[in-house]
Amino acid sequence: MRDYKVASGGSDRLNTASPFNIKVSSITLRNFNAAEVEELYQQHTQETGQIFTEEATAMAFDLTQGQPWLVNALAKEIVEKMVKDRNIAITKEHILQAKEILIARQDTHLDSLAERLREPRIKAIIEPMLAGLELGDIPNDDIQFVMDLGLCKMHPQGGLTIANPIYREVLPRVLTVTPMASLPMIAPTWLTQSGELNIDVLLEAFIRFWRQHGEPLLGSTGYHEIAPHLVLMAFLHRVVNGGGTLEREYAIGSDSP
Repeated sequence: MRDYKVASGGSDRLNTASPFNIKVSSITLRNFNAAEVEELYQQHTQETGQIFTEEATAMAFDLTQGQPWLVNALAKEIVEKMVKDRNIAITKEHILQAKEILIARQDTHLDSLAERLREPRIKAIIEPMLAGLELGDIPNDDIQFVMDLGLCKMHPQGGLTIANPIYREVLPRVLTVTPMASLPMIAPTWLTQSGELNIDVLLEAFIRFWRQHGEPLLGSTGYHEIAPHLVLMAFLHRVVNGGGTLEREYAIGSDSP
């Protein structure tokens, strides 16, 4: 500000009461609670007559933990694209389908979230979380930063955790984009003639894949501490690409991603 005033011909004084009169505040929109999510969706019902079932509303809250953009994005995807007929009720299955669409499509909000993962101060927190390790010597400001972003939250029982199940799914998917793009074509030898999964053959297929391609792929991600985990998840994404789902659980200090 002072440089601008001097360059424009003004005084080099800022005319503030004190040189220490600096205020930095973090203003964030808090998450909705379950009742507020229900109230929001009820507004759509009042305007159109199309109802959200109790199970659908509960699932929306569980998946988003009330994150405002996600709460609205799920409903918008459903009522504007998936279920345009107002006589059809919105169910739990619609919410789950909309979640997958949002994650796969990487809308602006989720895409911006992916960009944040490249920042060193965020990587220093997210990488050990994904690996199930202790955070180590992380400045309090950085922890508050990821919380202000809505990326993480403090669990009621203590400990930092990813803010909601959708973010928990988005983070590893974003980080496995490059390894997945680098994967060679893999024939689904792990399927039986009836289309069922043969676990033993799947394990053998992964061992062969790792021996041939694992080492080069380890360098395809910026999160080097969890590179083996990301390569494994990229491989599993190929396995479930026919319609299955990949569930992820991780927590600080658990020693397991």
